[in-house]
Amino acid sequence: MGLFLFPIPFSFYFGGKKRANKQIEQRSNPSGKPLPKGAYKPWSEADDRELLALFRQGSTVTELSERFQRTQGAIKSRINKLMMEE
Repeated sequence: MGLFLFPIPFSFYFGGKKRANKQIEQRSNPSGKPLPKGAYKPWSEADDRELLALFRQGSTVTELSERFQRTQGAIKSRINKLMMEE
């Protein structure tokens, strides 16, 4: 039986989780800008409710991304997902 490896960076197996996370950040953010603090954190139900309420009140994606410490792409994706579930 052969060795099966998940599509995880090689350094995760031999360089530790911290090093792998750094590589994932660099790969995910090619512009060199630091990622927001909330990037890649799971969304809570309270966050979802607040996000939709603020969006419906007219908040812009930029305002929401600053408020939730997420990327603009994450905000757009989450709003689309929540709107489709309704």
